[in-house]
Amino acid sequence: MIQILNSWNEIGEAYNNLINLHMPIHKTPMKNWDIWQIYNIVKDMDKDTYIFDFGCRESAVINLCYKMGFRNLYGIDLYELDSKYNRRSYLNDLYLWFGRKLIYGTTYHLQRGDGLVSKCSSDFYDIITSVSVVEHGVDIEVFFKEMYRLLKKYGLLYVSTDYWPEKIKVHQEDWVIFSKEEIEDIIKIAWDNGFNLLGEKNMEQSPMKTISFNGYDFTFLSMIFKKSES
Repeated sequence: MIQILNSWNEIGEAYNNLINLHMPIHKTPMKNWDIWQIYNIVKDMDKDTYIFDFGCRESAVINLCYKMGFRNLYGIDLYELDSKYNRRSYLNDLYLWFGRKLIYGTTYHLQRGDGLVSKCSSDFYDIITSVSVVEHGVDIEVFFKEMYRLLKKYGLLYVSTDYWPEKIKVHQEDWVIFSKEEIEDIIKIAWDNGFNLLGEKNMEQSPMKTISFNGYDFTFLSMIFKKSES
């Protein structure tokens, strides 16, 4: 299944739906579009479902799933502190990584490291989420190989990323806005590595540029894959 963010109205609807359900929201308003999709994917799943968030730094997905009653929650993030961080950011990140884990005891199983070379168990997770991660210097083929290893048979993989139908060249390291052609290549790589795209590959929409970041205007796109039998 492919979904494309088409307008700010969709972001507002997602935000309001989460608020009305008393669910935690993402501090970045636009990303509640992703969070609302994930809510709808997992809402009918058994509460013993094993959920893994690839790129979990702000714990938004894990917070959501905890509020929904899930208890087997895992996450990994590269997380590097460098000179660009000021003291306030540093203390905030310490809270994000350690404060919540202490509050909820062993409910959150967080790891600091590269998710593509992790020591996570194979065939362990029922669903993996990856919100706005793969566009930041991730090797796509390695990504799908590792997600295949981690997921149980028929497990689900949710991936969202920055998108615009025509190619936008970004003059910044470790960031890409994927074009329609590049998304089609990603789907093929996923297929080659054991994943089926759920639903139709409908990419004929003409979205609005709803996202502005670092001087570029684009939108979001999400995909849901299922791990095949073999």
